[in-house]
Amino acid sequence: MDKKHQVFVSSTYIDLIDERKELVQALLELDCIPAGMEMFPASNEDQWSLIKRVIDECDYYVLIIGNRYGSLSENGVSYTEKEYDYAVATGVPTLSFIHSEPENVAIKNSELDADKRAKLDAFKIKVQKKLVKYYNSPEDLGGKVSRALVQLISRVDRPGWIRGDALAGDEARDVIEKLRTENESLKLELNNIDTLPPPGTENLSSGEFEFTASFDGYNSHGEVNVSWDDIFIIVGPLLFNEATEPQMKQEFSNQLILHIDNAAEKSHHYKNKSWFKVDSDSFHQIKTQLRALGLIKLSEKKRGVRDTATYWTLTNYGDQYLTKLMAIPKS
Repeated sequence: MDKKHQVFVSSTYIDLIDERKELVQALLELDCIPAGMEMFPASNEDQWSLIKRVIDECDYYVLIIGNRYGSLSENGVSYTEKEYDYAVATGVPTLSFIHSEPENVAIKNSELDADKRAKLDAFKIKVQKKLVKYYNSPEDLGGKVSRALVQLISRVDRPGWIRGDALAGDEARDVIEKLRTENESLKLELNNIDTLPPPGTENLSSGEFEFTASFDGYNSHGEVNVSWDDIFIIVGPLLFNEATEPQMKQEFSNQLILHIDNAAEKSHHYKNKSWFKVDSDSFHQIKTQLRALGLIKLSEKKRGVRDTATYWTLTNYGDQYLTKLMAIPKS
């Protein structure tokens, strides 16, 4: 399938205008897409963030070094050197070209500042630790870039860019069918996982093990032991569809009174409809434990922006477990 490779062109600009023209022409003749910062319009985006994003989107990186170090970034390193370091660090394949006769470069295109000249020399030494090629004219550079890039593309395959309509006909259908099959397989795998208890639950209190729940009743505060299965039988039926946390807490409180031994508390509750309620800490522990056991989960159903309540529902595993708990066996 035909694809075009995007190539980032990095260099100083004013002194290498002719070289960049030759390089861009060579890239276009190779059906490559040249990318350089002078090709992008002014942007409100931070300059260095934009440079990095463009390099990330490129398949290859080409560096040209003439006889100037270039404008400095805030940390005193030229943008050209920062671009090169970033491309190397992120694994973008690079090609570097250095002028072979810097002493013959015109004064106006040469670095006169002693400090920047020293930085340019150090930059060249860094670049020369990898394979570099040397050029002596814009035309010489264009030819050498063409040959070197063809070799690099054949040696290091990169994603490139493909037209949106290139995946047409049978090939597109094959890709879509493959993705559909993978999607169904992942759904089945997810459903199978959701029908099993999560790993590690064998070490958690569950089933007939009891939990000590605190409650606030009629002028009293007490505790009652309830098994985890009984707790799930109390709140679980609410979650066959789904329920909010206040609904879960109220239902649990209404049923918890059946498990206490205080007859006066029960009598007062049924006669006066007093607000007998489970302690908030106990309720949150119950909710957390049922979730850790893989029995309940947060609802993923979409709701209106004004509905800020937290909803809970059963997992597939919780649905199966609760059904077995509550189903009536043979006599």
